Amino acid sequence: MLKNYKDVAKIILGVLIFFIVFIVAERGGVRDGVIGFEALLSSGIADDGKLSSKNNFHDFGIVFMHEGNKTHSFNIENNGKNDIKIKNIYTTSLSLEVYLENEEKKIGPFDIRNYLYKNDNLIIIRKGGRMIVELIYSPSRQGLLGVGLSEPFAVIEDEFGSKIYLRISALVFP
Repeated sequence: MLKNYKDVAKIILGVLIFFIVFIVAERGGVRDGVIGFEALLSSGIADDGKLSSKNNFHDFGIVFMHEGNKTHSFNIENNGKNDIKIKNIYTTSLSLEVYLENEEKKIGPFDIRNYLYKNDNLIIIRKGGRMIVELIYSPSRQGLLGVGLSEPFAVIEDEFGSKIYLRISALVFP
C-alpha cells in the first residue's frame, strides 16, 4: 500500500505525464510508425510565414482497401517578398505520395524514401504564386495489419528550411 504522500505524489505525477504524452502524441499523429510531435506544430503556415495553405488537413473518413487510392489536392501560396525554391519533399508513410505542380511543370512522386535534392529538379514558387500539392493515399500499402486510423502527412521544405505540413486522415478497413 501507499505509505506516505511521496508515493501518492509519484503515482499522480506518473499518470499526469502519461496523459500529457498521450494527448500530444494523438494530436500530433502517431500513426504509421512515426511519432508526430512535428505534426502537432503544423498550422498550414511555414515557419517564416512565406509559404501558406488555407487548409492543411483532409479527412477521407472511412476507407476500404479494396476501393483503391484516394486523392486530395492542397493549394500552397507564396506570400513572401521573393521567389521560393522547394528543397525537400517527403512523407511520413509509404502509403502516401506527393506530386507538385505549378504553371511550368508537374513532378513526383515523392514519398518517405524520395526527396528532392537535385538543382535541376527544383520547383520555384514565384512571389505571389501558387502551387498545387496532390497527395495520393494508398491504404493497401500500410501492410497486412494496416487497418485502423491512419494520419500520415507530407512535409514541404523550402531553401531556407521553412516547412509546411499537409496531413490526411483515414479510418481504414480491409
